[in-house]
Amino acid sequence: MQPTSTLFSELQHQENEIKELINEPSDESTGPKKETIQTILSFSKSLSVKKSKTIGDVELMLN
Repeated sequence: MQPTSTLFSELQHQENEIKELINEPSDESTGPKKETIQTILSFSKSLSVKKSKTIGDVELMLN
């Protein structure tokens, strides 16, 4: 078994590597994918919500 100081040093080194990975800026965009936006827009275009005096809101998918 390694002496405690060497083990501690190794753990510190690994901890620092993990922190660097977490804080490293990624090349990927942080926003949603274009496909996700298109799916949401398509859904919103096909959804119809009508108010009814007797039963409240009526939600219809127009597709």
